Amino acid sequence: LVRREEETVARRPTENLAAYEQYLKGNGFFRIGFPYRPPIWDAARAYEQAVALDPAFAAAHARLSMAQGGIAWGNLDPGRNAEHLAKQKEHAERALALDPALPEAHLAMGWYHYWGQRDYQKALQEFGIALAAEPNNSLYIQAEAAIYKRTGNWEAAAERSSRASDLDPLSSSPAAEAGYPYIFLRRYAEAERYLERYATLTGEY
Repeated sequence: LVRREEETVARRPTENLAAYEQYLKGNGFFRIGFPYRPPIWDAARAYEQAVALDPAFAAAHARLSMAQGGIAWGNLDPGRNAEHLAKQKEHAERALALDPALPEAHLAMGWYHYWGQRDYQKALQEFGIALAAEPNNSLYIQAEAAIYKRTGNWEAAAERSSRASDLDPLSSSPAAEAGYPYIFLRRYAEAERYLERYATLTGEY
């Protein structure tokens, strides 16, 4: 761990134990649902409970923002995407207002710029702030990889996605995201490695 990562780990995000329990519950669903698999709904509900119990819980606002964005991006609630994007923005802004130094708040705002505004440069700037604080956080690395994939930088997308998956091998999304860039690069052995990991985690082939 680098020094700033140690400081983040040591920080107490909330004094409300019930809120923290809901946050941890949400994180479990978030791991398997993010960005837009159906368990993201359960994550959003848990985070909503967390911020209801502690409205000053910045990390829970950040996660709720990302969950709402995933619901919109994946069109999991047809006809209500604008509502979910509005909530995504609201909770990202709230997280930053509560704790401007929180890396996860910058991650949430980055996803809003990406999904809500299609502003990839601003998204990369926010992801970069989060990565500067926690360079080994797979969520932040995966976010950066998503921008590279969207903009056609397949080499960077493959490198960042595979690193994210290797740092968090029990999460399915980075494994899937790592496989596709390698296919475009025609590096099929590497693609197969990560897509097999995805299939093992999800049972989907």
